[in-house]
Order: sequence, then structure tokens, then C-alpha cells
Amino acid sequence: MAVDAVLALLIGLAGVGGRGEGPGLVSLLVIGYSLPLAWRRIAPRATFVVVCAFGVLPFLAHTRPAPAAVAVLVALYTVSTRCVWRDVAAAAAAVALGAAIASVRWSGRPLESFIMLCALASAAVMSGASIRSRRAYLHELEARAAQLERDRDQQATIAVAAERSRIARELHDIVAHNVSVIVAQADGARYALDANPAQARDALEVIARTGRDALAEMRHIVGVLRPSDYTGDIEPQPSADRIGELVDRLARAGFSVRLTVNGSPRAAAPGPGLAAYRIVQESLTNVFKHAGHDAHAEVTLDYTANGVTIRVDNDRGSTTSRVPNIEAAAEPAPNTVGHGLVGMRERVAMYGGTFTSGTRDDGGYSVSAHLGLGDEQ
Repeated sequence: MAVDAVLALLIGLAGVGGRGEGPGLVSLLVIGYSLPLAWRRIAPRATFVVVCAFGVLPFLAHTRPAPAAVAVLVALYTVSTRCVWRDVAAAAAAVALGAAIASVRWSGRPLESFIMLCALASAAVMSGASIRSRRAYLHELEARAAQLERDRDQQATIAVAAERSRIARELHDIVAHNVSVIVAQADGARYALDANPAQARDALEVIARTGRDALAEMRHIVGVLRPSDYTGDIEPQPSADRIGELVDRLARAGFSVRLTVNGSPRAAAPGPGLAAYRIVQESLTNVFKHAGHDAHAEVTLDYTANGVTIRVDNDRGSTTSRVPNIEAAAEPAPNTVGHGLVGMRERVAMYGGTFTSGTRDDGGYSVSAHLGLGDEQ
């Protein structure tokens, strides 16, 4: 508004020296033309109407227009920059009508005068339209920048949530599997401590070895979360080719589990390979948690040209387990799904595979997944 006040003052000073019949009328015209311009951005339509109303006074007083009549063009420019096109057209028509009357009444060459005044009015309208388009363009750019910033923040939030979910899944697989083995072996060692010290010693060795494996995998997870300048050793994630090691480790720990491989094994990409390993790991963990320590599990890997089909079957085990105090040894309640099954289903879906699980007719349980192995990285 300060800038507009200065503009109004300049137009007023330009009109003070103008010619007119009677200083009072000249002063009134100067004030009427210039003063409303101070509010031209706040009320453009009202400013234009007031300025044009004072523009009619010279016609009524039979006197020539004052130089301050240039305020009409300023008001027309403001309407063109800030009002709808209907208002702009009405304002331009009013100025053209005034220019025609003024040219006929006061100019010796009415046609040339009318063309000149219309050219000035057209320049004001076109300048206002150009500024209007530029402002709209800048506003659109600002809106797009704000939207891109919101999209970036949203994508960052989604990425963080996905990474947290992945890490939680990894931690669950590592902790649940290894802790289940440790608990089972600890209970077995406790019961065999007096009757069979050698068997108890073997169980303690399995506990120690399993604990070291769990710590190694935990260090890997933590190493991934370290800053990019971390130079410590980070071991590769397990893949499908290490499923045999997993089954052998459980067999040495005293679990009844067997691995069958059909077809020609081939290397897998890191993602599907890790998913295959974790599915077998989680499935076997669930077997010995819910079916009992003496349950028998069968792991089958069928390699085809399209990928690998993983199947883990187990019987129910005896009602009296060799490890009676292991937590959750009883059969799980029906219609309940733990985090392990959810994690397996998510892993398979991530790589476009299929996953099924359910109770068998003989009371055992079966987990089946098909994964494409992708290209080895």
C-alpha cells in the first residue's frame, strides 16, 4: 500500500500543474483521480469505478480533462491483473466509450485521438494480463514444489516404515529360531544332567554354538544400520544354498529333520535366496515350538526352470514331548496367525511368489512357497 500511495502522490503532483477551468475543480479532479489509487490492490473494482466517476466530471463541467486522468489507465491495469475476465472486459469497454466521447468532444482529429487512447488502454490491459499469467505460473510452480516436497516426505516415511518392517522381520526370524533351539536344548540338558551328563554336555555345546550363530547374525543386522563410513566386517546374508547347513545344525542338536532336494540347484539372487532361507528357518522354528521336540519335519526343495518350490511338512509329535517345559509346546489355538506366518507371506509376496499353509489331515502342518530365484547378483 505504501508503493501505491507513492504512485498516487506522483499522479497528483503531475495533475497540479494541469490546465482546467477553476482551481477548485482541478483540485477536486486531482484528488479524485489520485487518492483512490492508494487502495487499488485492496479493492481494484471499487478503485476503477471511483476513478471513472471523477472522469465524468470534466464532461459535466464542460472543461478539458486534467493530466491526472492517466489514473484511469492505472486503474484499468489493476483490474486486468486482479479481477475476472468479465470485469476486465467491462472496464475496457467503459474506457473505450470514454475515449470515444473525449476524442469527439475535445480533439481536432477524433479518429487519430481515439486510436491513440484505445492503444493506451489496450497496452494497459495486455500488460495486466501478462503480469496475471506470470503470477499464475509462479503460483503453480510454488504449488508443485510444495506438492513435491510433501511427496518426498511421504516417500521417506514409507521407506522408513518398510525398512523398519524388514528389520523387525529379520530380528524375529533370527531371535525366534535360535532362542527356540537354545530353550529346547537347555531344558533337555536340565533333565539329562543327572542321568546322562554326556548328553547334557552335548546340549550345552549346541546352546553355545547356536548362541554364537545368533550373535553373528545380530551383528550383521546392526552393521547394516551403521553409518555409511563403517568399515567393520559385514558377512553376507544367508541364501538358499545354506538351507542344508541349517537342517544339519538342527539335526545335530537332536531334532528329527530331513532335507530332500529335487532338480538341479542353482544360485539365487540375494533377495529371493534370503527369503527361501528364512521361510525354511521360520517353518522349522514353528515345528519344534508348536508340534513338540520329537516331531519329525521334512524339508523339500523342488528346483525348476521357473524357480524353487519350498515345502516343509511335519507330523504332530507325541503328546508327551522329551522337552515338556518348552514354552508353547501345545498346539496353537485355531484361527490364530503369528508374526512368523505373516513374515513368510510378506517375503513371498515381495518377490511375486505364492504361499500356502495349513493343517494336514493327520494333524500335522504344511507350509509351501514358490519363489522365482531371479538373476544372481
